[in-house]
Amino acid sequence: MDRDLSSNSTDPTEWVGSVEILRQYLLNEEPVRYGQCWVFSGVLTTLLRCLGIPARCVTNFESGHDTDCSYSIDCHYDVEGNPVDDLDDSIWNFHVWNEAWVQKTRFAPWV
Repeated sequence: MDRDLSSNSTDPTEWVGSVEILRQYLLNEEPVRYGQCWVFSGVLTTLLRCLGIPARCVTNFESGHDTDCSYSIDCHYDVEGNPVDDLDDSIWNFHVWNEAWVQKTRFAPWV
């Protein structure tokens, strides 16, 4: 991965928790420039919990990324049998996202 780690950036491997990321953002009013799904999920979980919303990070191993919504993981080839990589779906080694519990009474009755 090609990263532009300028002198005013923190290497992603130096972060040890979401509280420090939020603290730096509040003090400097500059975004933290690098992160992956587990970083974003950790920060969002922290923010939601600070607001009193029950939340958790959810992890999935061997996660399929179906880019064309075909409900299958596809590999594409041109008419000569050469791979067309930019159309391919992929299997990620893992993915992380959030779940949050919000009472339905806060929404319109038809939701």
